[in-house]
Amino acid sequence: MAKALKQLDLSPGQFAILMAVMEKDGQTQTEIGSKMTMPGYATTRNIDALEEMAFVVRRKDERSRRSYRIHLTDHGRKIAPKLFETVGKINKELLLPLGVTEQKQFKNLLLKVLEMD
Repeated sequence: MAKALKQLDLSPGQFAILMAVMEKDGQTQTEIGSKMTMPGYATTRNIDALEEMAFVVRRKDERSRRSYRIHLTDHGRKIAPKLFETVGKINKELLLPLGVTEQKQFKNLLLKVLEMD
């Protein structure tokens, strides 16, 4: 994954944050960091980098003067198809050694783990 993301000039942490913002635009940095179980300093660094690449922008939170909400830019939206394509290829490669039944079992187990949150 890191190798594929490097071709897009993204780190795994930056990728995770981008995916979270694509899923729900306008989250606070704290919300994003909590979802990623990423320490605050790492969340800030990754968002700083994404902002420098013009993928996201910080906007003051209207409800809290101390918080910022993270929004995708048009440039960030344009990279989305490449990210989904990259993830799809990697997932396909990872599942290749498994048979059809094993792939279904694996996917069901992952969903079960994700539902625990």
